[in-house]
Amino acid sequence: MSRIPVPARFALLGALLLLLAFVGLCQGGLRVGAAEILRHWFVAPDPTVDLALRTFRVPRVLTAVLGGGALAASGLLLQTWFRNPLADAHILGISSGAMAGVAFGTTAASAFGISFAGRLARFGTVCEAAAGAALACAALVLFARAVRGKTALLVAGVMLGYLCAAVVSTLLWCAGAEETRAFALWSMGSFSHVELRALPVAFLFAALGGALGFSATRELDALLLGDDGARSVGVDLNRARAKILGAAAILSGTVCAFCGPVGFVGLAVPHIARRVLGTVRHRVLMPFCWLCGGVLGLAAMTASEASGGAVPLNAVTALLGAPVVLSVLVDGARRG
Repeated sequence: MSRIPVPARFALLGALLLLLAFVGLCQGGLRVGAAEILRHWFVAPDPTVDLALRTFRVPRVLTAVLGGGALAASGLLLQTWFRNPLADAHILGISSGAMAGVAFGTTAASAFGISFAGRLARFGTVCEAAAGAALACAALVLFARAVRGKTALLVAGVMLGYLCAAVVSTLLWCAGAEETRAFALWSMGSFSHVELRALPVAFLFAALGGALGFSATRELDALLLGDDGARSVGVDLNRARAKILGAAAILSGTVCAFCGPVGFVGLAVPHIARRVLGTVRHRVLMPFCWLCGGVLGLAAMTASEASGGAVPLNAVTALLGAPVVLSVLVDGARRG
């Protein structure tokens, strides 16, 4: 791998992304396979194939690429900022905040007889998750101003996650059994619930978070030298914290709002990207993480769909990501 030029590695990863995207387009309930899709594209349009692609499969594939890439970029930002190889979006409690928002909406809707499926179709859960994530981000901003040091902020994020989990448990105790079950299914994460008309909104927020994160690549490189080293090269740590944590919050909050709390992608992908590229330069790592995250998102989605949806998305991402995390821990123990 070390002999392969970096542009070639990007090209190979891009080719893998396109291959997995096509495999994802070939999966679904309707009997529309690769041959029918290729015939629809290059020979004669087929209304059935067009319906399957536009309504179900294209949104699912695009969501997997967008969600996986955003989570991977968020994980890279957090791991560099905290200088912790096990940091990811969940560490700040943003996903837990989004879950608390949806749990609150579930309890309120259950009291008025509104179904979870109806709220999902009308983007009710998206708004609820976004509101919960935003409140969690606001709480983190207050914590960041009140505490000193990254370790204290890290602990504050973990405690915020526990607090939100307690709120979720309390609210669901008041909801109906059917709504509680629907919430449990939503909390497993899915790339299949985003409609094509909602993708521009998700893309807009993900692009905003990605642009903010990419603008902080110089600060991220400097942070590898430590706080004192970063200050010595002219980095304003307060400004860097606002950019990095803000970008990570936007990226992870957007994915959680539209797809539910998808785990392990942001934790595992940055380590894969560093190993494949053999560099710590964030100007190169950031786009590569987006591609790697898209590939992992598509792979997890493909595996979940291959089981007929019987295996939840978060179960697949855990199976793919846990070995990476374990290898990082083993390597750290050997070097230590």
